[in-house]
Formats: sequence, C-alpha cells, structure tokens
Amino acid sequence: MKGIIYTEWGGINLAPLTKICSEPLFPLGGRPVIDYLLKRLKLAGVDEVVIILHERIGDLASYLGDGKRFNIRINYICQNFPLGRGGVIRAAAEYLDDKPFLLADSNAVIDFDLLSLIGFHKERGSSLTIGVNQEMASGIDLSADGRINLISRLTDLRGCGIYILDPSILHFIKRSGYLDIEDQLTPLLISNGVPVYLFKIAGYIKDIELLDDYITANWDLLEGKLNGIYSPMGNRREIMDRVWVGKDVTISPDVRLTGPVIIGDNTVIDSNCEIIGPAVIGEDCHLKDGVFVEKSIILTGSHIGRKSEVGSSVVGKNYLRERSMVYKKIAIKGHLTLGESNLIQQSIRDANGVNGVIDESGIPLEMKRFIYLTIKRALDIIASTFVILFGLPIFLMIALAVKIDSKGPAFFLQKRCARGGKRFTMIKFRSMIFGAADMQEGLRPKNDLDGPVFKIEDDPRLTRIGRFLRRTSLDELPQFFNVLIGDMSLVGPRPLVMEEMRCSPEWREIRLRVKPGITGLWQMSSRSSISFHDWIRHDIHYVKNQSILLDIKIIFKTIWAVIKFIGVY
Repeated sequence: MKGIIYTEWGGINLAPLTKICSEPLFPLGGRPVIDYLLKRLKLAGVDEVVIILHERIGDLASYLGDGKRFNIRINYICQNFPLGRGGVIRAAAEYLDDKPFLLADSNAVIDFDLLSLIGFHKERGSSLTIGVNQEMASGIDLSADGRINLISRLTDLRGCGIYILDPSILHFIKRSGYLDIEDQLTPLLISNGVPVYLFKIAGYIKDIELLDDYITANWDLLEGKLNGIYSPMGNRREIMDRVWVGKDVTISPDVRLTGPVIIGDNTVIDSNCEIIGPAVIGEDCHLKDGVFVEKSIILTGSHIGRKSEVGSSVVGKNYLRERSMVYKKIAIKGHLTLGESNLIQQSIRDANGVNGVIDESGIPLEMKRFIYLTIKRALDIIASTFVILFGLPIFLMIALAVKIDSKGPAFFLQKRCARGGKRFTMIKFRSMIFGAADMQEGLRPKNDLDGPVFKIEDDPRLTRIGRFLRRTSLDELPQFFNVLIGDMSLVGPRPLVMEEMRCSPEWREIRLRVKPGITGLWQMSSRSSISFHDWIRHDIHYVKNQSILLDIKIIFKTIWAVIKFIGVY
C-alpha cells in the first residue's frame, strides 16, 4: 500500500514550539512524532509514502531523507500554499496506483491496528473511509455498517487524521484549488452516491493540533496508555522503576527521581536535583545544582540554572537563569515565559501566536501585545469617528440613491463572525436586489472562487447603484459604525458568515483570534481576484505578523487599490 502524509499549513496553533522545529519533529518521549507514524505505517504494509511539504518545514526532509532507515521509500512534494487534505491527494496523484491508499496527518499519534481500518475499507467496498473517535460520530446519519447517509451539519464530521481512499475518488477532485475532505469532498461524494464510511477506532489516536494535545500525548506515553512500538524505553536503559536514560547520561548520586521519567542522551543532572514524573528531559540538557522539575517537558539543548524550579511547563532550547521560577508556563529561547500549560489553547490564542513567545528586547510579549492592541483600538476610534462625522452627508446621499434605485431597505444587515466566533450584525449599503440571498444557490455554478466563499464577477443580482458602490467600495462605509462599536477593526481578516469558513478548520480558528477588518491583506493583494488558498495564506500571514506598521501599510495600499479599481467585483 502507498500513503500520503499531509503536513499542516500555518503553524500558529502549535506556537511557540514551532520556533524550535516543525510539528512532525516535535519530540514525543524523546523521539520525533513522525518516527512513530512511519513505524506504524510500515507495520500496516505501507512501503512508499509521499510527504507534502511547504518551505516552512523543509527540515523534515533533511531529517527523514529517502526513508531507508524506516524501510519505507519517501517522496517529497513542495507546495507553498495551503491545499487542504483533499488537495494534497491531487498533488500526489502521479505517485498513486490503482489500489487503495492511506492519507495521514503528519501530527497523528496512533496506537491501533491499522490493518483493521484497511480491512474495513475493503470489506465495505468503500471509496473513502474516515477514521474517527467514538465521540466524533454524533450528528451523522449512519447505516448499521457505518456508511454515511447524511451529515446534518458540516461541522459534525471531524476525522482523526487517518483516511483510506480508493483511486476512483480522483474523478471528483478538481485540478486546482483548496479541497477539504470532511467539509467539501465527503458531501460531494455522498451527493453522487459514492460510498463513504466512518471507522470508529478502538485504540489510541490523537491528532496533535494544539500544544495541549502535544503535552497530553507525552503524558499518555509515559503513563503506559500507548503500547507496542510506543514503549518509552526504546534503546534506553531503565535505571530504576520507570526511569529510562539514554547514552552518556551523567546523573549525580544524590539526585531524586520519581518515574515515569525519560532522560535523553548526553544530558547532565547535577547534585541535589529532584525530578518528579511524568517528565521528559531531552538530549544535551544540563540541570545544575538544586533544580526541581515536576510534570514538565525539557526539550533538547535546554540549560536550567541553579536552584530553579520548573513545574507543569515546557522549556525549549532555553537557558533559565539561577533561581528561575517557571510554573504552568512555556519558556522558549530566552529568559521570559508565556502561557499556562493547562490552558495552552486559550493562552496561545490570547497571545495570538505572534512571532513566538520571546522578544530579545526583554519586553514581555503580553506587554507588547497590550501596547499594540491599545494603539490599534485608538486608531480605530479616531478614524471611524472622523469618517462618520465628516462623511455623514455622503452616507445620506448614498442611502437615498439606494432607496430610489430599487425596492428594499437602504442598508444590508447580516450576522457575521467576530473575534472568537461571536456573532455581530455587519452593516453595508445594499448593493443587490431585495431577496438576493435566495438566488445564491442557483448561481453557485458560476462562483469565481474555488472555496466556500461566494463571489461572481458579473453578478446579475447587483443593482445599477450597487455596481457603482461595489466598484468604488462605498458600500463598505457603514462598517465604520461596526469599527466604532468595537466589533470590527480597520484592518483584519474580512468578516464572514460561519458557513463560508466551514472549510479548513485551522484557517477558521486562526482568523477568529483577531477582530475582522474593513480591509486586510487579501484586499491589498488584488482584493477579490485571488484564489481561496491565497486568501487562507494572507489571513494566516496577517495573524502571525500583526504590527502597527503592517496595518498602516495595508490601509494605504488598500486606498490605492480602491482608487485604481483593482480587483473589484
């Protein structure tokens, strides 16, 4: 059997560890996650894989090479834009044959019999089999044998990162554009009568999407919840009950160790230290006199200063100064820390994952983030107040023109998603005929974008005044009221309805971490005339690199695009 390994595009959910290495190389019990996946695939009879890379994770190819040491042939395809799990199938098509193949997320940690999944797929005559946890199958209409009859809500179906597919599905995959398996390909297959099945996994599987997932997977490994090739011992020797050490490890005789603990090669632990598991100490680490470590992960190359305390934390390639106190934190590359490990998802969202967690200037990221948001909000208030006060006569003239031109209200109101998924009412001048939303489904074949967002260059629903408003972007002026209220900002990802964000859950979660904006990177980059995967790429780039200078640059470039009528619909 052949396989495709899909690497996530974005890297914010797992920040700040992505500042050290790419997600598939995160050490799980001292070995990279990708090692476990490849070994499990080999046991299931997979002898050749295609790994879809993007330039951000080129270190993965350097580490794996041609796959000889795993007895699996590894091919690589580099894509510098997001494809989605379905899109990577199209990219790897030339490597596939006429037999079923396996698709796996590179972050998938699995400890169940893959042969049972493969056998289930063949016995059912399935074209697509999606591996799920028991709780992930709620809200889906299934036959007794596991075939999907109907998905009541698209968000109900979330796989675990393991799929078996038949080559016949390539017929339903477009030659270009973004394609998600659960939210796009599955409904398409079902609507065409193609058999799609769910396989409820009896065993361990975790798709590491958040830092909390990563920490939990380490603890599960150490606590013995994973078996087989996941033995934490590996080539290490057990020096006492559930304490494993690698090669050339130096431990002072008076060090107190309470397992489960893994200690990597070439690590030195000085006198009077105490380590309480579950804990992982990576390779080439140095814990100096009197260090206390409890329920933590110390990554390769970290040095912990004398009498420091590390509890429920992740420390990566760091040098903690003498008597440092790190509790429920993530400390990466410096002397500062961020984020509570038991609330990692929320803390990283609050920090926005911007440029990791450490600033070499010594300014805590929380402070930098606060200063940025304060200045940004001040600019929003000043600019929106100015536009509303001095533009009020224009507002009234446009509203009157819309009313005279066509039947219906002057304003278009629609519920959109703000930060965190909170709904708000977005205001625009109405540019389409009354009842245009009811006509959208019939026009969907003419959609110019390849994703879920609906846009037509020559939309027949536009009114005469509406075409002028769209061309000049004057229909967006009422959104300055949304900015003044605080639901939106001048700059940010465009506010969308949840239905338009059903594809790419990672993109959805990332863009919902910040306020939506009147303008953003995608408008600045030819506005409406870009593909869906470019839209994803621009949104992710903005969230990762927010700054006042970037906001100002976007505002001025958007003004220029409006003046030049670039990419308008």
